[in-house]
Amino acid sequence: MVSVLISSGKGGTGKSFIALSLALTALSSGYKVLLVDADVGNPSIKSLLRVNRYDMVSEVKHFKPEIDDLKCTKCGVCVNLCPSHALVLIPKKKLVFIDTLCEGCRLCLYACRYNAIKAGYDVVGWVYRYRHRDLEVVSGELRPGKKVEELIIRKLIEYLREHIDTSKYDLVVVDGPAGTSKKILELLDMVDTVVCVVESSITALQDFIKLLKLIPKGNAIVVLNKVGIDSYTDEKLRSVLKNLSIEWIEIPFLEDLHLFYGGIKELEELNSWSIIRERIKILLNILIKASQPPSS
Repeated sequence: MVSVLISSGKGGTGKSFIALSLALTALSSGYKVLLVDADVGNPSIKSLLRVNRYDMVSEVKHFKPEIDDLKCTKCGVCVNLCPSHALVLIPKKKLVFIDTLCEGCRLCLYACRYNAIKAGYDVVGWVYRYRHRDLEVVSGELRPGKKVEELIIRKLIEYLREHIDTSKYDLVVVDGPAGTSKKILELLDMVDTVVCVVESSITALQDFIKLLKLIPKGNAIVVLNKVGIDSYTDEKLRSVLKNLSIEWIEIPFLEDLHLFYGGIKELEELNSWSIIRERIKILLNILIKASQPPSS
């Protein structure tokens, strides 16, 4: 079984497009594939596949304090301890809870000597499971307005470990969040290889260098996406990858992709799909080769 995380240093590089293309290409090549949408703040696979029916397999609940105004003495201890400033004391009047700032640490619950704070819970996201023809997909989604993406990712990983035998798949593709925050660290622990999607821009290159610091040495493969827009930047990117001894494949800028993103055509219906599939097959072969033990 090969497991791969699709990531990028910044948004807008085509990360989900590469994840979906890899899953569909492997599927059409006879592999059994599981696609995991772990970009929980913006899970786009469901929209890209135009899936309307799916099963919600888990609600993700998060601690929130419930304040008993009759017991609260307005002492301010919980306010001073709250690391995210989700509690605000209006002197001699009221203790106010700001839901969107709460990180669920429970310090307020443990610190209150008057039992004025009880444990309440809020639904902050969900884990879904669905199929698109022969492609199986598991997805995490953050409830709009919440900011606990790490919690949703942990619950998604927990669901995968408890309910899905990943060993029965030939390929597990994880579409992770963009950026270099701690959100991707737990995802790194569940995959063999990371595919970094880099578009043809200096900003994307700089963000990729930051992302590379999080990835174990030798575990990164790069997809240069949208090649051909700026030949100078393309050459700069190739030079950097050569110096870093990182293997890469290139996908040209494709003019008809807007038909896919706009929901007019499915990915496999595009005129450019043959080009995409050809390049992605190279990536698939690299991943399979990297997963095989060295010959003695």
